[in-house]
Amino acid sequence: MEMDARPEAYLPKNVLPWCLLLLLAEEEGYGYELHSRLSDLLPGRWDAGTLYRSLNTLEDRGLVGSRWEASGEGPARRRYAVTERGHTALAGWVQAVAGVNAVLLGIIKRYECGVQPAGHRQAGIGSDHDEAFWVRRILSLGEQSPV
Repeated sequence: MEMDARPEAYLPKNVLPWCLLLLLAEEEGYGYELHSRLSDLLPGRWDAGTLYRSLNTLEDRGLVGSRWEASGEGPARRRYAVTERGHTALAGWVQAVAGVNAVLLGIIKRYECGVQPAGHRQAGIGSDHDEAFWVRRILSLGEQSPV
């Protein structure tokens, strides 16, 4: 079985709305601005239609509000902002994902501590001579920020 090496292939399917809420919690914005800011946060390509459908769904659920603002050039633009309900929902989601993150980090740590296919185990792993290296490696993984 071939595994997809792209990180975005393993993201939850519903991560886009949460990323939009986070971006809007950081700073209100227009759809076009959010589209460009999203690329810094989330791997992959997101078309404008998907982004606006997600914003509309967030607004329908009361997590985001919007208002029309006049533009110095061209037509009025819609400015989006997170509501109190959106801040609460985002905080709950982040807490839940942090729990999943802890489980995934535990799996990664265990793998990196020497789990190898049978017959491919490296010499010295698990010996007293090598123990200090693995303790340092495990401790350094725990220091990495989940965000």
